[in-house]
Amino acid sequence: MTLDVGCSKGTYIRSLAEDIGFALGCCATVTALRRLEAGRFSIADARCIEELAEMDEHNLLNSLIAVDQPLVAIPAVQLSDEQTKCISCGQSVQFQEALPGMVRMYHEAVFLGLGERLLDGRIAPKKLFNMNDV
Repeated sequence: MTLDVGCSKGTYIRSLAEDIGFALGCCATVTALRRLEAGRFSIADARCIEELAEMDEHNLLNSLIAVDQPLVAIPAVQLSDEQTKCISCGQSVQFQEALPGMVRMYHEAVFLGLGERLLDGRIAPKKLFNMNDV
């Protein structure tokens, strides 16, 4: 039996196969499993290593997904020059929004990384990227 399953995270496809086998009065197992989508990403947009190897630098760079694209569901904040310097040194910074949670941090449209809004109104760096461009 071949199945195409559309599901959310936390779905156990191997357990689903076992449940189907039980309902049919037999055993069942998964012999092949291929994820075709994950969130906003689809296998249709994927490139094989051979395609990438044949691309010139311009096309290769254009085919890459920005590092912050998978994180678009996380709220974004813009940091000042001074805040960016502090964040790049691992220091937390005061920020007007005090709601707790993760944020994407930017400085002049450059993605800096992820920070965490603390209850005291500060943002603490959690994972920094690309600090050479600021």
